[in-house]
Amino acid sequence: MKSIRSLFTALFFLIAGLPFYSNAQTLTVTTNNESWATLAGSVTCSPCTINIPAGWTLLLNSNGACSGCTFNGGTVKITSGFTFNNTTTFNNDTLLINTSTNPNNFVFNSDSVAINAALSNQNGTALISNSRLSVNANLNFNSATLTNDSIRLNSNMNFSNAPGDFSGCHVTLANNAKISTQASTFTNSVFAIANGSGINISNATTADGSSFYMHGNATFHASSVTLKNNSNVVMDGSNSFKSDNALTLQNSNITMSGTSALTASSLTATGSTLTASDNTNVTISNALNLTGTTVTMNNSAAFKSSSVTVGTNSNLTMNGSATLKVDNAFNVAGSTVAINGSSNVKANSSTVQSSSTLTMGGSSSLSLNNGFDVSASNVFLNGNSAVSANNVTLENTSELSVGDGTLASTAHLSSNNTATVADHSLLKISNGNNYFFTNANNFTGGSTGFPIKTNTISCNTSPAMHTYANSCATGYVYGCATLNSGGGLACTILAIATPDLSVVLGGTDAVTLSWSAGDKSTADHFLVERSLNGLDWTTIGTVTADRYFTGEYQFSDPAAQAGTDYYRLQVIDKDERSIYSKIGSVTIDYVPGAISIYPNPATGHTFSIRTASADPILVNIFNLSGQLLLRTSLKGQTVYPVKLPASVTSGNYLVVQVISREKIQAFNLLNQ
Repeated sequence: MKSIRSLFTALFFLIAGLPFYSNAQTLTVTTNNESWATLAGSVTCSPCTINIPAGWTLLLNSNGACSGCTFNGGTVKITSGFTFNNTTTFNNDTLLINTSTNPNNFVFNSDSVAINAALSNQNGTALISNSRLSVNANLNFNSATLTNDSIRLNSNMNFSNAPGDFSGCHVTLANNAKISTQASTFTNSVFAIANGSGINISNATTADGSSFYMHGNATFHASSVTLKNNSNVVMDGSNSFKSDNALTLQNSNITMSGTSALTASSLTATGSTLTASDNTNVTISNALNLTGTTVTMNNSAAFKSSSVTVGTNSNLTMNGSATLKVDNAFNVAGSTVAINGSSNVKANSSTVQSSSTLTMGGSSSLSLNNGFDVSASNVFLNGNSAVSANNVTLENTSELSVGDGTLASTAHLSSNNTATVADHSLLKISNGNNYFFTNANNFTGGSTGFPIKTNTISCNTSPAMHTYANSCATGYVYGCATLNSGGGLACTILAIATPDLSVVLGGTDAVTLSWSAGDKSTADHFLVERSLNGLDWTTIGTVTADRYFTGEYQFSDPAAQAGTDYYRLQVIDKDERSIYSKIGSVTIDYVPGAISIYPNPATGHTFSIRTASADPILVNIFNLSGQLLLRTSLKGQTVYPVKLPASVTSGNYLVVQVISREKIQAFNLLNQ
């Protein structure tokens, strides 16, 4: 037994002392354009590390194989049916794929990759980081994570299984290229989607701090979409952005022009902006809910939704001939709505409540199949605007003004049936051709009915001291008149003249207002009011009237803001009766001490840079892919005209970087 134990012991040490053989090895390319057959012979590396000196090329031009290999540096050129097993890693390589390749999985790290023939990873997740990809043939992933990459797609990118996630990437889709995936996340990435190209996502997707610039008939289609943290969608041409289910905006922005279309099952926006211009279309099949959001519709933009809620701290502005069609309720709550031009809103019913303001001007219209309910809010019908509803209710100290007091104003409010003015509310009709009409031939002030059928309020010659322009008619109340819970009265014409207000820019940081009062004016004092949007007004000063002085009054506003500042006067007599002046405005296109660019959009390939001093500045202009288009040094002036390169076509967005001694500023510029 002892001898057998000794024999096994001797065999153990003999075996332990033998060398261990493995295919793992490190290979180094020794000749430029060296082939795999020359480098590795018939050996199948498992795994291998292949080092390629800078400037040299390794040709994978034989039917070799590599399992779990790593290629470092130099150029790898694939020109034959090379076999990659397990995970293949490329570090700091230039990779040229000139024949169809099907690795089990791969990693690109700081590589420059030209995919000139189909590339497919069959399993696992491809990891691509800090790399540049030119995709000229179909690129198929099982799944992939792409980080800080620059990618140009001239062919399709497909994700067959798990999501494809992009982080910190710049991606250009051209030549009808498509990205198709089950689900994706886009984080701090930029996508430029050219005519004919698109992104198709079969499930939900989230964009976090990412931007999508869509041109021509580019498309973006997903099951549901969330845009958050200053994500942007910019659409022009005839492109389409579609979310089959919910579209959610959180502190993000959508800008539409051309004939682009936005479609979603529902839209919920918080702290965001949506701007639709030209002949664009927005279709929301269910509810649209806005909170702290600004929606602007210009030109012939069309918006359609099942229901609309313009919620707290939101703004809806319609200009030109924009239209909003709401199948059910149009609700305004704690927000501001302005309907201008020939815009029109059609809805089943509408509520304006919770300290909201609805202002209508031009020949705009609000047409309602059922009720118009104004609660604790203000409605102003200016110009030739019109509201028609089945019934009208003013309650909770609301005020509705029909007409803006000008001779050209022909605003009107129509109620097919009843009208109620309750709870200290007022229905005011300005003098002229403005009117209120009801088929019911009466209105209700709380619990009391007041007939309109035989009224003589502000029509014909009643009372005797007034002569009115309009004949009395059944169901009509012309201005000047006031309806409240106590009935209807012709309003008192104040013996104070409407001042002709002049507003001019008096310097780089002050606006000068001037006006005159007639010698028969009974004005006691003037309140000077300023607004940044023409809707919300703040009193910024009081000027006492001098009844023995018939010259001009002046007021200086040293706190004018950059942009357009609106001003008006409220003239108040000794009995606290008042009248407003016409609105004047002035535009300040810069803030003193800051750098600014104008006009934006640029016209004629030219824009200007305004600076606070004549100190030198450096100007860099980039496209959205980060390519430097122009660099110039400027000094000795405070305003510099800049000519864009001829290669920049109309409709392109640019980034203008201005470097001064104090700071670096960047501006988004559209070349119109």
